[in-house]
Formats: sequence, structure tokens, C-alpha cells
Amino acid sequence: GVVWRVADREGRRQERSLPVKDPGLHTGGVFRWLAFAQGIEVGPPERAPAPPDARLLAVHDSVPLRHLLRDMLVYSNNMMAELVGLSTADRLGDVSAGLDAAGALLVGHLARMMPEVDWRGAVLGNHSGLDGAARMTPRQLAAILHYGWHSHALPALLAAGGWSGTLTNRFADSDQALRVWAK
Repeated sequence: GVVWRVADREGRRQERSLPVKDPGLHTGGVFRWLAFAQGIEVGPPERAPAPPDARLLAVHDSVPLRHLLRDMLVYSNNMMAELVGLSTADRLGDVSAGLDAAGALLVGHLARMMPEVDWRGAVLGNHSGLDGAARMTPRQLAAILHYGWHSHALPALLAAGGWSGTLTNRFADSDQALRVWAK
């Protein structure tokens, strides 16, 4: 993961590995930290099955994926791209080996979805496109865009020139505004 330096409320810098790859253990660690701040000693979190008498306390449903993807693309949110990519790869198989394994799962999935495309040499080391080792040919990228354009309403997810996201101040002239939809 990527290591981010963040400041707590007192301005102390701490390192956090993002994106969170194991939300359950991460939540346990945050709970431990919050308990410690209140003077309560709690041991380190451990993965274990829920006890048979456990009760469900709350359920929180995410907003629909299309809304998350729209925000990710409009605001160019790389962290969100990593999390969506990891979640997707997790659904496809075992991602415990890290981002490279998750990227390989996604490339394999693309190959199954679009078998007419030659996927040789395609490498995704992460899901935000910020990995210098990532490799895709122009044909591979064009195939993904073509698929998204015709199958999943990609244009509705993109920023509009002169109007939204990273294009708010670009393509803003009257002859360009709302005529360019891009990432």
C-alpha cells in the first residue's frame, strides 16, 4: 500500500498505509486507539469468527457504485480508484498477495470480457494508473473505453468541459463548454 503521513488533532504526524486492505483489522486497530485515548487498555485486534450469540448492531449500505465511479472520475480521486479496484479484484479472487495480484485478476477479467482483444503484455500494478510499471497498449485502452462507452454509460460518469470536476476551468469558452466530456 501507499504510506500517507497524517496529523492527528494535536498535530502529531502518524503514518497510515492506504488503501486499507483489511477493513476489519483496521477497524479493530482504530477502536483500540480510541479506547487507549480514553484510558482503556485493549489488546491488538485479531481475526476470529463471530460468536454464535453475536447480534447485528448496524448496517450501512454504500451509495450505488455508479455514483462512486462518477465522483472518482469527476474529481480524479486516485484513492477511490484504488479502493474500487481492490474491491473489484477481491470479488474476482484472492488479493492477499497485494496490488500486483489484484491487477493480474483485473487483467484476466478484462480478457474474459473482451476475448477479441490481445491482452498480452497488459500489466496493472495498481488501480489508479499511478504505477510506472503499468503497461497497456493503445488498442487495449481503446477497447476498455469502447466497452465502457457502449455498455455502461461512461459519458455520464465523466467531467463536463467548463462545468464540472477537473474540467471546470478547462474548455470553458462558449464554443467548448458542455461539448467535451473527459477524464
